[in-house]
Amino acid sequence: MNKKVIGIIIAIILITIVGVSVYMLTKGNLSDVEKTQKRETAASYTLKVDNKEIKLGETFSIEKCGKELQYSEVASCAFDGLDKTYTYENYEIKTGEKDKITSIYFKDEGISTTEGVKITDTYDKMVQVYTNNFQNEGNKYIYTKGNTQIEFIVENDIIIGIEYIYK
Repeated sequence: MNKKVIGIIIAIILITIVGVSVYMLTKGNLSDVEKTQKRETAASYTLKVDNKEIKLGETFSIEKCGKELQYSEVASCAFDGLDKTYTYENYEIKTGEKDKITSIYFKDEGISTTEGVKITDTYDKMVQVYTNNFQNEGNKYIYTKGNTQIEFIVENDIIIGIEYIYK
């Protein structure tokens, strides 16, 4: 090959490397807010009910969560606005500022976590499904994923309470 052809090939390779580098830098240049949102979505507990995924920290909507059986609201102590509770057959959804879903409380054994644990299951099933990597506060077992938690209340080795919490 002559020197001119080799020079052209090297120039093409360099231009390609620079172009790919610029593209990767601009695509990977997410704002801190975007990075946090991606991280929270990737690592968070969610509840799946009737083929709908209810995500903690997202804005409540009937399309996402379904029509509630009962609704109540009270003036918030934490912000200007209302704390709202949407009651369904087996659980309650609470929202806070800007109608963000802050908790999902299980009322009975008629619903299970996305991973298949419900009220009346055993401590051993909870550990089998979620591992023993929890924070323990008396009879409360707390698992954390991103900005979300799932809390189990256990008495006599039986789960008597479950709540998803956005922190």
